[in-house]
Amino acid sequence: MITLIGTGHVFNLRARVQEEIFRRVPSVVCLELDPARYHALRSPDRGKGKAPLVYRMLANFQDRLAEGYGVKPGDEMLAASDAAKDLAASIALIDKDAQQTFQRLMKEMPFREKFRLVGSSVAGLFMPGKSVEDQVKELEQDYTSYFNVMGKKFPTLKRILIDERNEHMANALVQLHGSHQNVVAVLGDGHVDGILQILTAKGLPVETVRLKDLRTERPAVGTATTGFTVETS
Repeated sequence: MITLIGTGHVFNLRARVQEEIFRRVPSVVCLELDPARYHALRSPDRGKGKAPLVYRMLANFQDRLAEGYGVKPGDEMLAASDAAKDLAASIALIDKDAQQTFQRLMKEMPFREKFRLVGSSVAGLFMPGKSVEDQVKELEQDYTSYFNVMGKKFPTLKRILIDERNEHMANALVQLHGSHQNVVAVLGDGHVDGILQILTAKGLPVETVRLKDLRTERPAVGTATTGFTVETS
């Protein structure tokens, strides 16, 4: 079984993410990270100092949102990593190299798209005029419409940051499922639908835990040779 846990990087989901992992006792926990980003999360500036401009823009935006929830972006990934270590499970870093991804994005994004992105009001980047909370509620119900809007305004960004990464992470999960019967993947909720579609098309057993589920209070329970990296506990 492959379980996709869809998170939001700006919400306080540490306890809920760990609860879902402990509930399933996987032999490997997969994270939407590459090795550089995984180690950067443990650094004081979260690795943003030398990051590309677009990455810093999005990261700073996430920082401002996360402050309202008393967390730092990526805390849920560190929580998942800690849960894996508590279970003596392996940790698999299944995302594409972020530096290379953003270099490609800057190289392939047309000037008009770059100008539109940099000139956008970041707080309403894809859905202007709506509060963050309203956008999140809408996204939880219909990611397809959200990504359709993104694809029209920023087609290169969607292709490189969403579609290609979905394919990459899905392929990593297929490989891991070949050697692990119980796999949990913790990733942004916006990636779940795309990865789910790829995995189910390959006939793999998949269940999902979505962001809206994690944000619903529940009683606590219990306490790279292939393009991704596996760390053993």
